[in-house]
Amino acid sequence: ILTACDITTGMVHSSVVQPKGVNDYAVAELQRFLYETGRTTAVIQSDNESAIKSLSRRVATQLGTATRTSPDYSSQSLGNVEGWHRHLWTQVRTLKEVIKVNYNVELNPQHTLMTWIVKHAAWLQNRFQLHDDGRTSYFRRWTRDYVRPLVGFGEKILFRLPKTDGGKAEPQWDFGIWLGRCTTSCLLYTSPSPR
Repeated sequence: ILTACDITTGMVHSSVVQPKGVNDYAVAELQRFLYETGRTTAVIQSDNESAIKSLSRRVATQLGTATRTSPDYSSQSLGNVEGWHRHLWTQVRTLKEVIKVNYNVELNPQHTLMTWIVKHAAWLQNRFQLHDDGRTSYFRRWTRDYVRPLVGFGEKILFRLPKTDGGKAEPQWDFGIWLGRCTTSCLLYTSPSPR
C-alpha cells in the first residue's frame, strides 16, 4: 500500500499499488494526492527503501519538487504516516465487516474490493476525522466543510446511466454497489445555489 501524509493539512492518501516501486499507476496516485493537497512546491520525504525512493524521485522530477529521505531506523521522522497506518487498518477492518454483514462475503487481502476499501478509508479520514483544532483535513485545505450527501460503503444504489442514442424507451437507471468517491471529482464542490 502506497501511503502519504501532508504535514500541513493532515490529509492522507492510501492506495493499493502493484508491483512495488515505480510504475505509472503509483506515480499517478502520488501526483493526484499532491494536487489534492494543493502543493505546487513540496518536499517529498520517504523512508530509505529503494522502491519508494525511486518513486519519490520520479514524481518530484515530474512536478519540480524536492525529495529527501528519513534517517535510518528513525520511525519518529515518519510519525504522521505511521499514525495513519494504525488508523487505516482500523478503517479497513470496519469496512470489510460492513461487506461481510451486508452481503455475507468474507474479503481476503487479494479481493478486488480491498483496493476500493483502502482508498475510501483515506477519503473518509480527510473529510470527517477531526484534528485537535476541531477541523478536518478537508477544511484545513479548502476552508469549508465537506457537505455533500454520502452513501454507506457497499450500499446498493440506483444510479443514472450515461445518455445513449437508444431513444426514450431505453432504461435510464440501474442498480449498482457504491464504492466511494473519486477525490478529483469533488475537490471544488461548493454548495448549490438556491433555485
